[in-house]
Amino acid sequence: NNNNNNNSKGSTTGGKGFGTPKPIQNSSGIYSKNTESTTTNKPNNNNNNKYSLRDKSYGIAPLPLQTFQEARDSMSLFFRTHEEWKPLFRHVSDEHESLAQSFLRDDASSSSSYYYYSDRGIWGISTMEGKTPWKLLPSKPTDPSHLNILSDFLDEWQTSLLDIPVDALVKEGSNDLHFLEEGRRTIAVTRFHVHTLEVVADVNANSDGNDDKSNNDDDNNNYYGMEEWENELFAKCWSEMAHLMSQDSSDTGSLIVLPSHPDIVPLSRRSSGEEDGIRNEEEDENELLSYLQSFVDDNLRRPIQWLGRQDDWEIVAFKRGNGAIRMLYKLSDIPDLGERDSGNDEQIRL
Repeated sequence: NNNNNNNSKGSTTGGKGFGTPKPIQNSSGIYSKNTESTTTNKPNNNNNNKYSLRDKSYGIAPLPLQTFQEARDSMSLFFRTHEEWKPLFRHVSDEHESLAQSFLRDDASSSSSYYYYSDRGIWGISTMEGKTPWKLLPSKPTDPSHLNILSDFLDEWQTSLLDIPVDALVKEGSNDLHFLEEGRRTIAVTRFHVHTLEVVADVNANSDGNDDKSNNDDDNNNYYGMEEWENELFAKCWSEMAHLMSQDSSDTGSLIVLPSHPDIVPLSRRSSGEEDGIRNEEEDENELLSYLQSFVDDNLRRPIQWLGRQDDWEIVAFKRGNGAIRMLYKLSDIPDLGERDSGNDEQIRL
C-alpha cells in the first residue's frame, strides 16, 4: 500500500488493535494493518497517489426511469424469481409507498405462509434453524483468512482517504468536503462480511471428488458456480438490509467485501455476447466493477425502490483493492456513534 502520504487530516477514528497503534479503527473492532503515523502537516505528493478524486464511493447516479409497463414487468420477474423472499419483502416494505403491493400478496399455491409474514416468523426459530432464505448473520467474520481480507481492504480504504489532497489555501474547499463525505461513510459501517466462492468449491470437482477440471465442461461449471455465488450474495445483502431495518438505527451500515475471482469476468463477458480474448488486468477489474454495479442496481437499489424504502438507503458497489458492496442505512450528515454500537446481534427491535 502507498502509506507514505503525509496528510494533515490524520486518522479517521484512531484507536488500538492487536497491541499496536492503528490509523483506522472501525466500531466493530476490525483494524487496518497500517501502523504508520498519518498526522503530519506536510502536503501530499499527488504524483504518487494511487487514488484520485474520481474514485468516489458516493454521489451515485439515479436509476434510469422506467415506464409503467417496464416497471410492472421488472417487478413481476423479480418477485416471481424470489418467491420465497416475499415474507421478508412484505415485512420491510412501506405499505403506503410501495409500488410492489400487488406482487407481494400470497395465493393458495404460494409457499409463503402467514407465520413467516409475522414479525416473529421473520426473525423466529425458523430463521435460527436455517429454514428461511434470509439469515441472522454475525456482525463480523471470525475466519482468519476473511479477517485478513478485510484488513487488506481497510488498508486500501485508508489509502484512498489519504490520497485526497489538502486544500492548503482554502479554509474548507471541495477536497476537504470530499474527505468528509468519504470519511463519514467509512465510520458508518458497523457490520463486515467477506463473500468468496468457497460455497461453490465442489461445483468444479469431478464425481470422484478430484478437483481436476480437465474432463469437465468449463462453461457449464463456471455458469453454475457463478449462479450459486450470485444467489449467496443476494441472500447476504438482503439479510443484512433486513437486519439493519429491523434495528432501525440511523448511520449504520454493512460492508460485503468481494475478493476478485477470474470466473466472474468471463461469465459477464459471455452473457453480453462478447468473445473471450486477450485482456489486461485493468480491463478485467473495470468489468468486474461494472458487473457489481449492475448487480446492485438490479437486485438491491431497484427492488428497495419498489418497496418504498429507497430514501432510507445508500447502496453502492466500489473498489478498494477488492470489490465491495456497501449498504448504509439512514445516513445523516453527523452520525451519532455513541448510541449506535450499544446493541448486539440478538437485540433486534421488531
